Amino acid sequence: MMRSQGGTFLYDGKAFLPLGEAQGLNGDTVFKDLITLTDKKLIIGVQGDRVLVAHQPTPFSLQKLHFDAVPDDQRGHPNFRMIRPYGRGAIILTGRQVRYIDASRAGAPRFAPLPATLSGLEHLPGEPVVLGSVGDTAMLSLADGRVCAFASGRTRCWSSTDGLPPEEWGGFARSGASKVLCRSGKTFATIDLTSGHVVAETLPDVSKALSDFPEVLTIQEMPNGDLITQSQHGVVIRHGGRWTPLYLYDGNSMLWAMLADRAGSLWLGIAGHGLEQYFGLGEIASWTRETGLSEGTVWNTSRDAEGNLWIGTDGGLDRLTPLGKLEAVFTEQSAEVVVPDPTGKSLWLQANRERLEKVDLVTGQRTRVAITGINTFRIDKIGDVWIATQHGLFRLRHDAPIGSRPISCSATDLAFTNIALDSAGTVWLTGSGTLWHFVPGIGLQAVVTRWPRAHVELETLTIRDPTDVWVGSDNGLFRVSLIAARPRVSLISTSKLPSQSINALTVDREHRVWVGTSNGVGVYDGVEWHGLDITNGLIGNDVAQDSIYVDDDDSVWIGTSRGLSHVQAIASVLRIRPIHPVVLSVSANNQPYEGQLLRNRNAVLAIRLGVNAYPSSTRIVYRYRLDHADAAFAETTQDDIVFPSVPSGTHSLRIEAIDPLSAQDPAVMSVAVSVAFPWWVQRWFVVLAACLMALTVWLLIRLRTAYLIQQQYQLNKAINERTLELKMANQALESAHTVLTEQSHQLALQAAHDGLTGLLNRSAAKAALTEMLAATRETGLTVALIDIDHFKRLNDTHGHLVGDAILAALGRRFRSSVRSTEIVGRYGGEEYILAIPIDNGLGIQRIRSIITSVTADPVAYNGSVFEVTVSAGVTAARTNDTWESAIERADRALYSAKQQGRKRLVAFDSLPPQVSPFAS
Repeated sequence: MMRSQGGTFLYDGKAFLPLGEAQGLNGDTVFKDLITLTDKKLIIGVQGDRVLVAHQPTPFSLQKLHFDAVPDDQRGHPNFRMIRPYGRGAIILTGRQVRYIDASRAGAPRFAPLPATLSGLEHLPGEPVVLGSVGDTAMLSLADGRVCAFASGRTRCWSSTDGLPPEEWGGFARSGASKVLCRSGKTFATIDLTSGHVVAETLPDVSKALSDFPEVLTIQEMPNGDLITQSQHGVVIRHGGRWTPLYLYDGNSMLWAMLADRAGSLWLGIAGHGLEQYFGLGEIASWTRETGLSEGTVWNTSRDAEGNLWIGTDGGLDRLTPLGKLEAVFTEQSAEVVVPDPTGKSLWLQANRERLEKVDLVTGQRTRVAITGINTFRIDKIGDVWIATQHGLFRLRHDAPIGSRPISCSATDLAFTNIALDSAGTVWLTGSGTLWHFVPGIGLQAVVTRWPRAHVELETLTIRDPTDVWVGSDNGLFRVSLIAARPRVSLISTSKLPSQSINALTVDREHRVWVGTSNGVGVYDGVEWHGLDITNGLIGNDVAQDSIYVDDDDSVWIGTSRGLSHVQAIASVLRIRPIHPVVLSVSANNQPYEGQLLRNRNAVLAIRLGVNAYPSSTRIVYRYRLDHADAAFAETTQDDIVFPSVPSGTHSLRIEAIDPLSAQDPAVMSVAVSVAFPWWVQRWFVVLAACLMALTVWLLIRLRTAYLIQQQYQLNKAINERTLELKMANQALESAHTVLTEQSHQLALQAAHDGLTGLLNRSAAKAALTEMLAATRETGLTVALIDIDHFKRLNDTHGHLVGDAILAALGRRFRSSVRSTEIVGRYGGEEYILAIPIDNGLGIQRIRSIITSVTADPVAYNGSVFEVTVSAGVTAARTNDTWESAIERADRALYSAKQQGRKRLVAFDSLPPQVSPFAS
């Protein structure tokens, strides 16, 4: 339950529901303070001049929650400020007086005299600031900086003479049997109630604003024994006798409230920002630009021999020291890949595709490597640098003189996208649609060239073990098994991953595979898949390429577009958390329903559901079925289930709550519903109906003859009228046929053309090509498949609107370039099919002319200009060709054009293939 300046709200796991008149809050719905007495299941709140109390329904239901005012026989208008649990009731601070609510008796709680143990509170020793309670002791902080304890009828106060700094204190909490914890805006103190000893220590990341509002200070003990309290930029956590800041926001606003819930998430009420929830408390720590990173987009992390963590971002290079200090090393350029040298004396970093540097960590000198077109690089155990580029694989030996050029290890017309080193020291690569293996002394070998999906753009890879290689692409994740003589490739199901766009892959020391995508991280532990995203602690969902790093302590660092997350407790993060669904309300015909017999057979039944303390509640799917009414389960992601009509009888509504990315069994609950049978199925009504039916039959027989005569007359009349109507309808049908013929023509035209490019769609192009093959057996036919180069990169870099604009522009140019005897269509995605009724070299010349005309000018969109190139595969039709065989040869030629570097035309029919790049 959450209170704010705008009212009081209940969180159902997905949304905040306002409390109002239905809960007895007529008029003012804002509480100054609110507590729960767990043993009595009471909720007690104060509202200035009144105290309200509600019994928690079992099971909990929002419609059954109702607040009532506690009668007060004292005169005047008290100013109730704070309320704290005490004993079997609560103590309330009002002005300069403390009052007591007794909840020990059956029935409603009531005001009562202070218990004898708190007699010292009848005459306060000073101006009260904050009221607290720890067990059977009431605590009070005073405006003069003292802290007083009231227990067993005795009062004791602590001040600066006892070692307690003269500040305003709050956040009282118990520690063990006899110690009280409290804090001011900048100091944390432990008071021993038995010995009177005080230990005070300064808190890190202090906030002056917190010093001015001691009543909002909070200290909570976590399940593992750690303490947590507010700070200027978030919270500080005490672990192992040391306070550590956890930076969560910019610190420019006041932190009014803090709560660590049982699901392990942290709730912060921030002035001017509302309520924020943070997940993975104690399990995942995060850094952002607001907390010191040079930029929010993190590309790469790696640790050196001195224990420094190097962080490459879009805005520069950062260093996180072993003492937890975050430092900016440089900010004049991005750092996309950062790898410390095994010697510990230098650092290698890639700033962009044209810049690879070696940084001397002692002198700071930066030496640039003479190589361009860099995609990524890796350093092996002896310090050799392996570089994957757009024009081949290169190696820079560790003992090469400074300024040496890397050695080429492959053909220069191969483009490699990523590198992985296995335990044997050999190099694995992706690129040019192939998984490669480079073995010293043997050379480069193609391991996998064909994948379960067509036109795969391979982006990243990792080695789980010597026989298990994982490869990520822009449209799927592949697992390559090398146990048998031939590699076996399997595609990971889409239901197992947050997204099919794979950006990063790595393996931790427990052989778990970490898969970074554009929508979070999937983790495979060898048996099950687990999901990790912003709903359970990740700072962002868009994981950058090669940005998952397994640290020396087996923790994992994950770079995203919003910052860097450190998964410190992997087993805890990946554990299966139980789902606790609740029924918040059940209503029938907009009235609360509590199991009573419904008289209306057409009753509208509405159930509102929620999920308590589950970090990924936004992913919850509900499956439900009403027995004796529904044959199968229905599914919904909404919180409300509505049955427009419930049949008569007694039913059980079975509801299951499921997290699609969790392996746990569904959480099940049920709601009983009873609907009375209607009056027309009662026995008395059945007897009466039988008598009436017999009378009706007798009357029908008597009237039958008269009725048949009258019916014959009416039938003849109707036949004449109907004949006339049919004649008129026939004329109308003829007119409608003309209109429908025209509409059918238009629909056929639309069905045969692609809506974006205006070209023939795949089906129409296939039909047209089939007809043309039959018609050109004698004259010959040339067929081409054309693909836009690097179209995915255009989409990923500039967005799908730019991609659509390029497709539409090329479609217009194709239409204006082809003749009436030629066909052009959109074969799929960024591929086009072109057929020319000319054979031999003239057909290729004609296709080249059309492509040159189409790509001669750049495409302009929204103020930007994009140069577009294409690759083409061409074949001449053969006597017995079908459209499939002709397309298959053109596709193979297109594949060859892509392997040879794109922006070229390759003819299948030339042996060896004739390759000619297009003119720029």
